[in-house]
Amino acid sequence: LFQRFWRGLKNNCDLTSHAKRDVTFTLDELHEFQLAMLGVSSKAARRNAAWAGFSFWGVRRGSEGVNALVKHVEACPSGLRVLVPSQKNKRRPQFCHIPSRPQDGVLCPVRLISEWRSIAIRDYDLGADDPLFCCTQGARAGLRCSTQDLRQAVSKFYRDSDVSLHSFRKGGTQFYTLVAMVSDDATQAQGGWADRRVMELIYKHARSHI
Repeated sequence: LFQRFWRGLKNNCDLTSHAKRDVTFTLDELHEFQLAMLGVSSKAARRNAAWAGFSFWGVRRGSEGVNALVKHVEACPSGLRVLVPSQKNKRRPQFCHIPSRPQDGVLCPVRLISEWRSIAIRDYDLGADDPLFCCTQGARAGLRCSTQDLRQAVSKFYRDSDVSLHSFRKGGTQFYTLVAMVSDDATQAQGGWADRRVMELIYKHARSHI
């Protein structure tokens, strides 16, 4: 019975069935991916670096990155405040916080997201109601992209088809609770879990990718 419960719970928490293993990205792995993206001269890569930081530091699902709009991001004294209009298990709006980390240099999540936002507004003439992490090429440039756009880049970089965007969400959860020693209450609020047991069973104790 417990095994059936565990499988069902895990499937419900995975973004898609592509995530076959309980994989978590560490902060170092996040930075490795972001540095690789910044080394590619394409706007899609810049977007992916910012989006990965949003998923890790905001502890957000891939779909919540897709649904983020330009107007949802605003500066606050400690970083960025991002509105999440709806979540998987909650329909009411919620805010998450993206911390400023000047010690990370060019990989500071506030810097990456803010720079991408400026690029997207300038190059794609985005308005307040347009998607923050938009498509960058062809007829769909400036329009809403899909989670597959980031997932493909992540899978290609790690040469692993089993990783998913939830690997960033899991990594952020572990960093806050096990490294930064943020309280479970604050981490639960940041990630938007209705049930703490889900956070503890699936995210807080997930295995590292290393």
